[in-house]
Amino acid sequence: MYQGKIKSAIDHLKEGIEFRTIIGNGLSTARDRMYLASAFLSEGSYDQAEQQIVEVDKIGQITYLAPYYLMIWGNLCIQNNHLEKAKEINRLLASRINPKNDRDKAIHAALSGSILVASDSLLKGIELFESALRFSEEDLIKGQLANAYFQSDRNSEKAEVLFKEIIRDKKIVGFEGQQIYLSGHLRLAEIYENRGQVEDAINYYKAYLSLMKNADNDLPVIQQIENKLEQYYIRG
Repeated sequence: MYQGKIKSAIDHLKEGIEFRTIIGNGLSTARDRMYLASAFLSEGSYDQAEQQIVEVDKIGQITYLAPYYLMIWGNLCIQNNHLEKAKEINRLLASRINPKNDRDKAIHAALSGSILVASDSLLKGIELFESALRFSEEDLIKGQLANAYFQSDRNSEKAEVLFKEIIRDKKIVGFEGQQIYLSGHLRLAEIYENRGQVEDAINYYKAYLSLMKNADNDLPVIQQIENKLEQYYIRG
């Protein structure tokens, strides 16, 4: 899905959800509905994403969702402009933290940071992301912090360092890891473009397009990058 094959991913996820609903696997169904909501959000289908988020809510009332999945659910709510619901989920997440588990504490800090950023408290959000990273140095949290640094300063050296760490020697595997791996290339291109380092920007834009070579034809981001590269070549 995160290589841009959104339509195909949506079809497969719908099939998986139908099957898991029949066999009564609540956790897997909730997970797939989160993936499906993410796919709809990536193509701007907010109403359809909303339907999936509502279904996750129903499942969450009868199925235990671990802190990690609560964080994913909360972030989806933020992306779909349901900040109060994200806060409610974060309170539930806080109640399920194992105080001896650093990853649980990192996940709670990360969702709390996302809520603050969405509430226009960017610097406080960054502080919480930094706290989360001290508990767990996983790429998901690095990506959230890097994006917050970028939002604060579109030339950010701190964002540059973190995005480079994320993409260095990484394989494209998994749900969130793959998304951050891909978006890291795009963010680095934007950072270098903002600094006027055109050659570096072009290289990262090309790398992003290479990773997305099998993407759906109508993805706006692909067309935007291709147009941008064409303009650079004309100027060159």
